[in-house]
Amino acid sequence: GDSVPSPLLVTRDGRPSLRVEDDSLVDDTQLAQLRRNSPILQLESARVRRAERNARVFDVAARPDFTVALISGIRFGGREPFVTALVRFSVPLWAGRNQSPAARAAHLEVEAARLRHEDVAARLTAELKARLADLAAFRERTRQTLAQILPIAEVASLSALQQYAVGAAEFTAVLDTQDNLFLSQLKLARLIADYGVTRAWVAALVGEEWYT
Repeated sequence: GDSVPSPLLVTRDGRPSLRVEDDSLVDDTQLAQLRRNSPILQLESARVRRAERNARVFDVAARPDFTVALISGIRFGGREPFVTALVRFSVPLWAGRNQSPAARAAHLEVEAARLRHEDVAARLTAELKARLADLAAFRERTRQTLAQILPIAEVASLSALQQYAVGAAEFTAVLDTQDNLFLSQLKLARLIADYGVTRAWVAALVGEEWYT
């Protein structure tokens, strides 16, 4: 009825069905979207960039410094003005030795951050593939329920009612078939709900704005 969430369901022949039916299994486009838009991967990428910036600071601090200065002046008392050029070359030998352990640690942190990023990317990729496989399974089970299980339950319930009306069946048979029909409808509702939850997880993984 009106309580059915229209973004997820569509009514066909008086029965609810999944509106989204063409979610393909994982492909290069979805993997690229995962690496580009995943909030978790964006956080890990930010950590890699921060570690790289820290390592560059130590690298720059260990490099020699060049200073060039040009000084000009005007002298009074008949003396000529002058221009002086100064070039200074500073080699941070002592500072470089002191900062060397911290610099190595910074570079190790860069490698660790990159490894964490790749590990998280691999884990999310595996989870995305698993979620998409679940979606395919839910779609197939929903189609089977709509095409086979639910129609059979409806026919059995109608047949039991007709037989009971002419005295050819007990009322308990009507109750059993009606109970089976309700269970089939409940199974369909659960499959659709599970599909929606899994589809929302896929959207969260790849940073997609799905139905809201």
